[in-house]
Order: sequence, then structure tokens, then C-alpha cells
Amino acid sequence: MIRFSAPVLAEASEGRREIYGIAAPYGVEAVVSDGSRVMFEQGSLPEDGPAPKLIESHDLGQIRGLVIERRNTDSGMEFTAKIAATVAGNDALELVKMGAIDSVSVGVTPTKWKMQGDLMVIQAADWQELSLVAIPAFSGATITKVAAQATPDDQPEPETVPEEETDMNETPEVVEASAPVTVPTTPIYATIRKPRLPSPGEYIAAMRRGGSEFAQLNANISAEIKAATGDVLVSDAAGVIPTPILPPVYDAINPLRPIVTALGARAMPEAGATFIRPFVKVRSSVGVQANELGALSTADFEVDDKVVTKKTFGGKLILSEQVIDWSSPSMLDQAIIDMASQYALATEKEVVDTLAANITNAQEIITD
Repeated sequence: MIRFSAPVLAEASEGRREIYGIAAPYGVEAVVSDGSRVMFEQGSLPEDGPAPKLIESHDLGQIRGLVIERRNTDSGMEFTAKIAATVAGNDALELVKMGAIDSVSVGVTPTKWKMQGDLMVIQAADWQELSLVAIPAFSGATITKVAAQATPDDQPEPETVPEEETDMNETPEVVEASAPVTVPTTPIYATIRKPRLPSPGEYIAAMRRGGSEFAQLNANISAEIKAATGDVLVSDAAGVIPTPILPPVYDAINPLRPIVTALGARAMPEAGATFIRPFVKVRSSVGVQANELGALSTADFEVDDKVVTKKTFGGKLILSEQVIDWSSPSMLDQAIIDMASQYALATEKEVVDTLAANITNAQEIITD
């Protein structure tokens, strides 16, 4: 709901209970209470449809009359409103005549608009009410005439005096009126009711019921989407469009150790910088017996020791407490996985290099 206030210039005459003026000017910017800039486009307010109620201070509990005529002009929406002959209506009329209430405020719900930067230009709206208010905010939106006489119930009705129709641009005879009002610098108090789309549950429930209800729901959705005619791109909504992280973390390294796996791995003794691994240095001989009771193949059998020097494989990485606590997936988990992969590759390379070196030495001995 957008509400705009306008200053009042008042005139009173006997026999009628009507006020005239401009409900909202066209092409005039205003800043509403939330800081938004709003402007009515020419012809954006309707001349037909349900008559807006005349109330006080945007309070539907304080109905004072009805807007009985609406006229679109180049400058704004002109109106004629009739104040009801009630005690509250009489009080309101007296306050308008004396200039204590010197403004009107139109209450509308936008149905079509466009955005020009941060300016909301209303192109069409439903007009629900026109309020009598005390503080103006729009220049050019004025009540130009009050033709009325509030008569208490216990007093006889005054004799009706024929009066001439006064042109809106003519200067009427002023009974009680306020001076022209300078546009204040205070913001317009307003609320904007944005279009509401149904929830998924509401949509599915309506779809199951089908028929005219579902057709009307789809029509409402289309109308609400068309009402938002501003172009909003992804670049305009960078603050609300997330960039998802799809785990797990991709790693092109395959930390397999085929040679170590084939040879087998054993734990080293905990103590000492070196340790001895015994190995068969000279093997015994087995062969076919030449003849019965003949000599068998014979050879020395030797077991020697091999001194193994321990080597340390490791890496170092410093992670802050913040990156450990705030990262998702966990940076600590990823770092440990990567170090384990690098350890597997480094130890496999050490085994392969040692094996290749010993194979080369054996080949040289055979060649010699």
C-alpha cells in the first residue's frame, strides 16, 4: 500500500458537503518512509471501479464519506468527495474548513510499475481510499474547494441557497482556508505491498482441485509476474545469488603404491637410526644326480647381514585456527588427505629408485 499526502486549500459554502481537489499529482517524485523513491505516471490511477472510501489518517475505522467522482488530467487525478452527515463527519468537515486538516493522502496498491534506477514509476494501481491528513507532502495535490455546511442534528436545516458551479481554476470566495503550503522536506509515510506468489503447497493443492480455482490462480501468477516489469539480471542480484561448493574436492593424483604393495611393507624397529636385515648371500645347489650312487650337486650356503639406514619422509603445513573452523569442506581434512597422497608417492619413488639402482648394478656384474 502506497500512501501520498497532499496540501489543502479550502473553501466553504452552505448546503453541500463536498470537497474537491487533486488526490495525487502525476510526474512528481516522492521519497517514502523506507527511503524508496516513487512517482505516479500520467493516467495510473483509475477513474472507474469501486469508489475509494474517504477516511481519516488511513484508518478504515474512521470512515468519513466516499469519493464520488474521479477525473484524470494531465497534471494529476482530480476528485470530488462527499462527507457523510454524521457527528464525526461534521467534526472532520469543520476541521477542514478551518484549515486544521489541510491535506489529503491517497492510498493505493500498485499493480504495474517499472524501475528507473531506484525510482519506482507506478503505471497502474488499485485505489482503495483517500484520507484526510494534517501534514502535506506533495506540491500540486490540493483540495481546491470545500462546499459544505455542517449542521448539528438538533438545529433546523438552513435554507438552501442556489450556488453557481465554480471552475476549479477560478478563485472561490474563501470562508475559511489555509495559506498555500510549501512542500515539506519530511518523507512521506508509506508502505509498499509487493505481489505475493503462492507457496509450492498452495499451488499443488489448487492444482489437485483443478477447475476454475486453478485457472484463476495461474492467471493471478501471470498478472503478478507481468506487473514486475523491471529488468533484473544476475549481475544485479550478486548479493543474494550464492556460489555453491560441490564436494568432494577433486584431486588428479592417484596415491597408489603398486611396487610397495607387490613387495610388501613391514614396520621398522622403533629404536636406532639403523637396523640389520639378514639376507641369503650364497645359495645352496640342487641338481640332477648323474647316476645311481653318484655325487650330488653341492655349494656353500651363506647368510649375510644388510645394514638399513632409516629415512624420514614428511611435510609441514601451517593452518590458522580460522581456516580450520570456517572452511567447508574442512581445510584440515583436505590438507591431511593431500599430505598422505604426497607421502605415498614419495615413498613409492624411493623404492622404485633403489630397486632400479640395484638391478643396474647386478646387470653390470653379470656383464663383467
